[in-house]
Amino acid sequence: MKSSIAIVCLLLAASTLHAGRARQEYVDGCQTQDGRFVVTAELVGANPKDPEAGQWKFHWKDTKTGQSRTGDFVGLPPVGPFVHLFIAPDGETFAAWNPFSYSPSKTNVDDKLSNGGKFTDGPNKDWDDHPAVAHRLVIYRK
Repeated sequence: MKSSIAIVCLLLAASTLHAGRARQEYVDGCQTQDGRFVVTAELVGANPKDPEAGQWKFHWKDTKTGQSRTGDFVGLPPVGPFVHLFIAPDGETFAAWNPFSYSPSKTNVDDKLSNGGKFTDGPNKDWDDHPAVAHRLVIYRK
């Protein structure tokens, strides 16, 4: 009985310690409805000591012919993407949509994209062109 109480206490403590943590970033995979064309993602060159190291790559494959391609995702920071992939039924085109994107942690947005520590009023060309927000939807073609 005492051991089961101890186990329950440990489980409650573990769930409490985990509470409040942000969700893990991801780039999901996709495939056509018939399963012929598949697109997956991989983070290459990640380094725990440097969270901004690494590059997201895509792997496109035709499961019927065995043809495959690999390339870099455009505008995806190694830290913080939440990307959904969508593929056309013909497999020739796929899209990466990042609904929640932000600047990587080492980039000080206030210093790079503002005027004297204050955000500027009106349109900001620097912000509009910043990769964290400029490439929220990217379409890739074969």
